[in-house]
Amino acid sequence: MGGRHFTVSCRLSYNGLAVQTSALADSGANGFLFLNTRFARDLMKFLDVSPISLSHPCPVKGYNGRPGKPISEVLMLHLEVDGHRQKNIPFLILDLGNYDLILGRKWFEKFDVWLDPRNKRLLWPREQLSDSNFTKEICTPRENLRITAILPRHQADVEKRDRAFALEDKRRADGRRQTGPQKLQFPARQVDCSPDPTNQTAVHHLDPAAARQADYSPDSSGQTKICRSTPTPDPRRNRTFKRNFGTIYGK
Repeated sequence: MGGRHFTVSCRLSYNGLAVQTSALADSGANGFLFLNTRFARDLMKFLDVSPISLSHPCPVKGYNGRPGKPISEVLMLHLEVDGHRQKNIPFLILDLGNYDLILGRKWFEKFDVWLDPRNKRLLWPREQLSDSNFTKEICTPRENLRITAILPRHQADVEKRDRAFALEDKRRADGRRQTGPQKLQFPARQVDCSPDPTNQTAVHHLDPAAARQADYSPDSSGQTKICRSTPTPDPRRNRTFKRNFGTIYGK
């Protein structure tokens, strides 16, 4: 009595996504394919697929003969078992307890699949051809779809962080409303354009050479005054003048 159950590895896919799981091979289940309700809800979210409602619910009886909840929804998915791919296969959604998927008796009859309980494998007919698949699918294990429990300390840390962000946003918003937009202000510079007391020549009447050598540094009072400075004579100009003067007058 007891022992390991006859389970086989399989893959459910749709919309380019796939989930790797295991199925119970049960020839005593009088049906086609059965999908657990919780697993079906996880598949709908991950594969982005919607169930199809049945016009007439199917009555269900358990292994003990007691009636169960009628089946009212079916999910159309692609099934792959042992490398054999079957497209658009209907899965009846109901509560299966500890199993996510059950391969029923009618599925074995339709595809002529035999059970090899001794070696825990399925025997496929030689002429059985699987549907071709030219698209690459992103596959994830069944465990990744399970909803993990949220630890209280992690939830408290997230809420603390959100409160800190909210307080910082409020502080910045209040500061902007109180101060308003800031304008940059520069101090006005005062320029002294009075004539030079030595030669009574105004600064703005200086020649460009003298203006370039003017002193623009501020004094001890912080005000900027422009003082005239005498440009340095260029000796090359004097030599040129003397040479031209001597040529004209014969000197």
